[in-house]
Parts: sequence; C-alpha cells; structure tokens
Amino acid sequence: MKFSLLFSTFLVQSSTGLDAHDASDVSYKALDFENPAELISEKESEFLSSAPPLLATKLLSPILGLMDIAREFMAGDVEIKIVLEEEESKEGKEEFEYGVDCVISRFVEWEKTTGNLNYDHACTACSIIHPSLPSNERSRRFSIWRSHDDFIRSHNEQIPKPSYTLGHNQFSHLTEQEWLKMFSLGMYSDHVVKGDNVDLEKNDNLSEEMRNLRSLRTPRSVDWRDHGAVTPVKDQGQCGSCWAFSAVGAIEGAYAISKSLSTPQSFSEQMLVDCDSADYGCGGGLMDYAFEWEEKEGGLCTENDYSYTSGKSGRAGTCSDDSCEIVEGSGLYNFTDVKANSPKAMMEALAMQPVSIAIEADQLGFRFYKDGVFNAPCGTGLDHGVLAVGYGSYVPDEDSTFPPWNRKQDYWLVKNSWGTTWGQEGYIMLKRDDEEDSEGQCGILMQASYPDIQ
Repeated sequence: MKFSLLFSTFLVQSSTGLDAHDASDVSYKALDFENPAELISEKESEFLSSAPPLLATKLLSPILGLMDIAREFMAGDVEIKIVLEEEESKEGKEEFEYGVDCVISRFVEWEKTTGNLNYDHACTACSIIHPSLPSNERSRRFSIWRSHDDFIRSHNEQIPKPSYTLGHNQFSHLTEQEWLKMFSLGMYSDHVVKGDNVDLEKNDNLSEEMRNLRSLRTPRSVDWRDHGAVTPVKDQGQCGSCWAFSAVGAIEGAYAISKSLSTPQSFSEQMLVDCDSADYGCGGGLMDYAFEWEEKEGGLCTENDYSYTSGKSGRAGTCSDDSCEIVEGSGLYNFTDVKANSPKAMMEALAMQPVSIAIEADQLGFRFYKDGVFNAPCGTGLDHGVLAVGYGSYVPDEDSTFPPWNRKQDYWLVKNSWGTTWGQEGYIMLKRDDEEDSEGQCGILMQASYPDIQ
C-alpha cells in the first residue's frame, strides 16, 4: 500500500480582500511514504518553508491504521488530501480521500447540490474537490457561507448536545439583508384581523360529528399528514408570499377534511398573490386578510390551473382569476381566530384541522434548522406565516446523542414554505409548553386562525 499526501494551497481570504494569487498559484505537493504512522519531519519542514504563513499544523499521527491530521490551522487556507491507492490492482483501483477541515470541499459540494451536508467532527467523510480560483463574487459568497458554517458547527458540537441540530441549506450564502427579504409579515405584525371566536359545540354550521369531536378530550398527538389533509411542501422562492402559502395550506386542509379526501387538493397561492387586493403580493400580507378575500371570492382555483410563478420572478403577476375555474366547495363562510396565548386552545383547534400561524423566524438558528425540537430563543416579533399541522412528543432514537434529560420533548409540528431542503424536509418541530398566557415558542400562539369551509 502506498500513501500519498497531497498539499494544495488555496486562495486566502483576508480582511484586506483576496491575496494576489492567480490560477497558476494553486499548487499541489506530493509526499510519498509507506508507513502511515511515521512522522515525515524532514519533508514536513521542506513543505512548511513554501507553505502560506498562516499554516500551523502538526501533519501526521496514527489513527485507525490510517491517519489523523491535526486541525490547528486556519480553515480553508490549506487543504490536505490523503489518497490511499492499491498499487497491486491496476483495474478497479480503490481510492479513498480524507480531508482535514473540509470547509472548501463542503462549500463546493454545497454549490453542486444546494442541499444539506453532514458534519463529521473529524471531517473524514468529506470528499476533496479542488475548485478553480473563485471569482470575486464566488469568493464573497464563500466568505458568507463560511461564517455560517462556523455558526452551524459551533452549535452542533456543543456539549451536552442541544435538542436540535443545524445544517446548510439554500440560504447559506445569503447576507442578512437578503435573508430578511424572505419575511413578509413585518409591516402587519401588530395588525390583528378579527374573525369569529365560535363556540363550536353550539355552532349550527358544523356537523354533529364535529361537535362531538370538539367535546372530547384532545388527543395526545395529531399529525394531519397521516390523514390526507396536507399537501407536499412548497417553496415560496424569491417572493414574500409566506402569508399566501399559510392561508392556502389551511384551506387545503379544511377542504380535504370536509370532503374526506385521501389525497389533498393543491390550491393556488398565485391566485392570492395576484388578486388579493387586501394584501401586497410579494410585499407581504396576513392570512386573515387572505381568508376574508377568499370568502368574498367564493373559492380558489387549483394549483395546476393557476400555477405559482412569483417564486422566480419575485413579483406578483396580473390577476387572471377569470381564466381558471374555482373549485366547488372551496369557498369559506367564515374564519375563526384561536384564543391567543393558549396552548390548550391551539391543541383543540389542531385536533380539528391544520391552523395558520405567525411566528418570528428571522434568527440564524431557525434559518439553518435541520432536525430535533427547536427550543432556542427566537422572539415574538411576528414576521413569517406558516402552517401548524399537528403536535406531539419527540423521543429520539436509542442511539441518539441527545442527553437523557432531553429524551422526551413536546412539540408543535409546523409546515414551512421554503422547500424540502430546509429543516426536516420542509418541517420544523417547535418546542411546546403547557403554560397558559404564554406567546409560545417564536410567538406561535399569538395569532393563529383557521378557515371554515362551506
């Protein structure tokens, strides 16, 4: 077995900008040896004499019969690649690559997939890719991405382990200003549109079955995905239309339940973005305003008949509701506001159907949420509309690294509109407390409402 240690110097990002390198400066140095445990101090000193001054690392020490390279250097300044080659086999040669501080590799992989990457503490699962010299814009995006990478890794490596993990997603390269454009409830956060606070046990518009259900004790857990009342996760894209996705999601759920559908019907968010004059399209809106407009309109068209385009254009289109057919039975006769700051009232509402909610979601922890029960401080300045689709108690797997005192946590199950590359394939579990007169995690209990289908 022959071992080759490849050192490749990369562009160095500094406070004064990019160092003056061009593509020819990206170099590779090979050091061959047969015993992975030996320290090649003579060759090491030869390399260090030509390496960037920021390099300060102890190169080699034995681990698992292969190699452990210390990570005492500035991430991204130098990348080290170990290639293990089976010399005896020319065909089907096995090659393994291990990176030390794989920040560049993960950035390049993220660029390819724009997905979530795993974070191995030793980084031994990272495949090394040598990118060409970044352009100024790519380098700027890398700098932003890298600062978020530090935040993500710092959180995930806490001891004891936190109750939730973070990961990269499609927002990793965005500045704070670009990120905040995603939020479209800010101008409305203090506005409350009052629907009816209906006593559902006495409401003549509800069936006897629903009134009986309301009178029963709320179940221990609810997940409307298991009952055909939740459409696949959607993506609002570059449009501040979270309010439309939240409202439409609630209408989809109510419609599916009222029609006893096994597969929910997907309705048009674009119809609301283009035609709802009470809201402001990609500039923001409120779910209750959307419910009011839909009640007057008499229903919604399907997603297929009036497809979503604002995610790419970043702006509302011309209202074309006369070019599609409103689905019979999708109209509202009212909408109901859930009693504010009451987890009991929220659970009762969710036992009936999915509920539109507003939360504060502008914190970095929320932005890079990946898994687990999110319990970080996140404020109550409502700026994002989402859909609550259930609640329950989370118990990690037996091999989970979560500490034992966090092994069971109550949560609200929330569907977001940022696509499936965010969170748990588009969902988040928000911490759920039983305390009355509380705004709830991220303000989830402050402004909740649901539509009443005809």
